Amino acid sequence: LSPQLKDDKSLRQGLLFNSVTGEAFDGDEGVRFIPCSTRHSFLEYVPRKLGGGFVAEHNLDSEVVKNCLETQDFGKYTVGTNELIETYHVYGIIDGEEGPCHAAISFKAMSIKKFKGWMTQARTIQIQLESGKRINAPLFSHAYRLRTVAETNAKGDFYNWNIKFDGENAAACRLAPDSELVQMAVALNKVVQEGKVKVDHDSVSRSESNSTEAETEY
Repeated sequence: LSPQLKDDKSLRQGLLFNSVTGEAFDGDEGVRFIPCSTRHSFLEYVPRKLGGGFVAEHNLDSEVVKNCLETQDFGKYTVGTNELIETYHVYGIIDGEEGPCHAAISFKAMSIKKFKGWMTQARTIQIQLESGKRINAPLFSHAYRLRTVAETNAKGDFYNWNIKFDGENAAACRLAPDSELVQMAVALNKVVQEGKVKVDHDSVSRSESNSTEAETEY
């Protein structure tokens, strides 16, 4: 249902699409990605049957979100006639053929389980310091390979994320602390934590169908 499939006949289901640059990546080959920070919020959209479009992003502690969680059925949240969609974003670095670039990936609906599995794996990795002490590794210490995989449920067939280490194991995909990618990720993480980075939700909403994901620069 992604509108790009109607607009560009060279595209096909299962590709990864950058909604800002228009670049498409092969879903089987995937992209090398270094995560640096995450954000959990709820996005408000006008339903497609009413014209569609992004309205607002609501923090978890907002009255809008609290009211929906307390009074409405799970996963069917609305604000008036608008839809309220639980969303996780992962900010990081795409290490592509044209060089590294900043990106944010959104996880909604069926892809939230993929996000949680990825973060559980990433946040349990430990590294040993020169002193011998072991600590939990920062997200940006390892590179991952993001691919797509065909899945099926009661509503039909669709593509979802397939996220694994960009190597045989954690040790094989660990980045050198002084590498350019780590330095970029550290800098990006800083501005994300300071609230200086915003995803272009208008761009994403124009490029997505109800449950597809998009990669977006900002």
